[in-house]
Amino acid sequence: MRLSDYLNTLSWSQTDLAKEAGISVSTVRRAMKEQRISRPNARAICDALTRGLKRPIAPSDVNELHITDLNRPSRKKPEGQPV
Repeated sequence: MRLSDYLNTLSWSQTDLAKEAGISVSTVRRAMKEQRISRPNARAICDALTRGLKRPIAPSDVNELHITDLNRPSRKKPEGQPV
């Protein structure tokens, strides 16, 4: 299901979901636009949906959740490069 379908089922707005999940409305908007969000934010969304629907919702159950990988390599400058 899409995130919008879950919100419709619960009669929640994006603001309602943000409050229930403890995240910003802009994060919910990014998720709704299928933009990348962090794994903790995706988990918070699913936890809020789980509480609202009273059944487990995993990130893989929400079609439009695109989770960013936070284990990216650092962008340190190579040694010998001026700062």
